[in-house]
Amino acid sequence: MYFKLSFVFGILALPALAQELVFDMAATDACLAEGGGGACIGRSANACMESSDIGGSNLGMGMCLGQELQAWDDRMSAAYDSVMAKAVEADALMATYENIAAPRQVPALEAMQQDWQAYRGSRCEGFVAALWQGGSGTGIAVTECALQETARQALFLQSVDKEY
Repeated sequence: MYFKLSFVFGILALPALAQELVFDMAATDACLAEGGGGACIGRSANACMESSDIGGSNLGMGMCLGQELQAWDDRMSAAYDSVMAKAVEADALMATYENIAAPRQVPALEAMQQDWQAYRGSRCEGFVAALWQGGSGTGIAVTECALQETARQALFLQSVDKEY
């Protein structure tokens, strides 16, 4: 009975813990504005951990890292969508020319993103998780790995988008 009640009260307390987190992308965005590039990845999660009451706990670290991961995933998706729209236009333009056999950008972009997703999964959920051998830091390590890889991919796609 004690276990059941503590489990229920623990679950009920999770929304209160989430309310204690202080997260925004300001630290990362300030670093990016100064040209910090990849060195900016994780800055906002670190600021969240430092400024939140629970930021030093496994739960807090995981939540802060997860918040930044989601922000980078949103940025990556937006950049991918923008690059895809430009690739569609470029492929349509190239199709109007005879005697030009340029590789199509849309299937190349789709293949690249699918391969990247498989790589991120193998690296983070596979190898990095195995390095932790099921220890209590496994979830945090996997989330941090996914954050790093997702942010790098977002920065890459953003740079491609700017170059179009």
